[in-house]
Amino acid sequence: KKNNPGNGRLSVIKRREKLKNLIHNYTIDEWKLKLQQTNGICSNPYNNELCLGAVGVKKLTLDHIIPLSKAPIGFIYTIDGVQPLCDSCNKSKGNCLWREQ
Repeated sequence: KKNNPGNGRLSVIKRREKLKNLIHNYTIDEWKLKLQQTNGICSNPYNNELCLGAVGVKKLTLDHIIPLSKAPIGFIYTIDGVQPLCDSCNKSKGNCLWREQ
């Protein structure tokens, strides 16, 4: 079996979603439309020095505005509960809310 750190992270996320009974109530088409509306620019509300800005639509990642670890049991994520961020901003945000940084 090859060591793939991405798969391990995904399994942790899926396990957390299942334990907390979290629901994602939006379609892939809604997410694609949200990505297209960014024109490939990171939607970091603080646009800090870590932000790469215009990275292109394909390099934007899905960020949960309320992190999975902080969502209450049974929380429902709608398309308004997720945002496209560049990888740098998504990693720097971690499991914090923006106002906690």
